[in-house]
Amino acid sequence: MKTRPLSLVTLALSSSMVFAAPDLILTNGDIVTVTGEQARAQAIAIKDGNIVAVGTNDNLLKQKNKDTVVRDLQGKTVTPGFIDAHGHFAQYLPLIENEFLYPAPMGDIGSIEDIDKKMRKYFARKDLDKRILHVAFGYDEALLLNSVGRHGSLKLFGS
Repeated sequence: MKTRPLSLVTLALSSSMVFAAPDLILTNGDIVTVTGEQARAQAIAIKDGNIVAVGTNDNLLKQKNKDTVVRDLQGKTVTPGFIDAHGHFAQYLPLIENEFLYPAPMGDIGSIEDIDKKMRKYFARKDLDKRILHVAFGYDEALLLNSVGRHGSLKLFGS
């Protein structure tokens, strides 16, 4: 009988510990968790800036209250907790004024002719400071091998 009052106190305390609804639920997404066998989910719940749940839309939407913001990701990808610990952002700041020759999907270069057109357009700009060296980045000859003819890919621009 001595355990009964203790059980009642435990029950009362546990019933007062109400689950706090998330501040934000992101639904209909491609949530990449990279954990366990199920490395992807549909939805993610966030409370006070912390991830509190990851799962299906239905399961997480059951946790919301009137103050919870729900955002439909419309299939967009979320990589929660991903931190890029290695980056070279600072070295690319001087490149802002230079031309980029990336092939798809990052750019629109598909041939040597595309490079020629893009570089001619770049050097035709009126605001271009022609007193400094200009460099183009992103060119990938391995993706353009079919377009390199007998004359090779070397061209002089801006002359």
